[in-house]
Amino acid sequence: MKKLILILLCLSLVYSCHKKQKTVDKKPIKENIKPTINLVNISALIEIREIEKSIVYNLNNAQSVDNEISILKSYNLTEKTLKSLGRDISITKEYIDKLNIRRPYHNSSLIRISLEADTLVANEMVEYLNKLIELYAQSNLEAKHLLCKNRIDSITKSILVVEDSLVLLENQIQDYRSKAIINNKYNIIYKKFENYEKQCEYFLSKLAEARIECAGLTSSVKVIDPAKIDDIVKFLTYSEVMEVLSVDGFQIKIDLSFRYNPIPDKIAYLHDKVGKDYLEKIIKPEIRSLTREIVGNYEAVELNSKVVIKSIEEEISEKAKNSLKSKFIILDVILIKDISLP
Repeated sequence: MKKLILILLCLSLVYSCHKKQKTVDKKPIKENIKPTINLVNISALIEIREIEKSIVYNLNNAQSVDNEISILKSYNLTEKTLKSLGRDISITKEYIDKLNIRRPYHNSSLIRISLEADTLVANEMVEYLNKLIELYAQSNLEAKHLLCKNRIDSITKSILVVEDSLVLLENQIQDYRSKAIINNKYNIIYKKFENYEKQCEYFLSKLAEARIECAGLTSSVKVIDPAKIDDIVKFLTYSEVMEVLSVDGFQIKIDLSFRYNPIPDKIAYLHDKVGKDYLEKIIKPEIRSLTREIVGNYEAVELNSKVVIKSIEEEISEKAKNSLKSKFIILDVILIKDISLP
């Protein structure tokens, strides 16, 4: 009997342990969850200004911009940037790989520099990008000074060669004159002398131009602050009073206003091809032309009607929106605030 009780007790103990083990096994297993990385895009826009017009450059603008892109992605510039910020230069290649440098569109003189960074190090990357552009602009100016110096040296050497030839020819001419010999050979020498004089004058004028340019050299790099671009893409309002003729020949004064902004991803195009004054060059002429055309279809007396004014507003707005959209500008609304009749 005692043996039986002992066996039952052991079985009960084994069952209890087995049940406990099952309970432990049912506990959820914690997975290794990787922390979420939030990336932010950091970008800047720079312009390479009219390099091809400089006498110290032989490249056209497209070649110049390609050359500047290669400089921006160079190992030396990135390493110099990291050194100036007191950062580890052994990761120079990693920084270069993060950079995305391109033109916003084909043959643009604008360059967009961007990179993606974790929000935790975003401020550090902004500092890096600012310093990179600062050192790049500085190196650009130094390169221009060097090219200008080489240009001046080259012109100076040409002038010295021409001056030596002039001295030699002048001595020959004086020799002929002293002997009172005027023949074909003398005429040939004198003609050469005149040509060298013209060459000397030409090189002296080029030397003067080069010295003036070198004295006023500035960096070809113009930084366009992304924060300012954000301001540009906000809707802007403009008001204007214009005079138009009605179909029956009366002069009408119209006070109107409109809201506009450039299409955000086409700002680079407008800046490069038109400039910042696209309001004056594109928007105002378009709206003035449409207003004169549309109002010119009405008689002066008809312009007393609010219904007619509303109809004119809508027609100008619709046509202007379609026209300006093709020029990468968004027209939000046009309002006729007042019409002065004769």
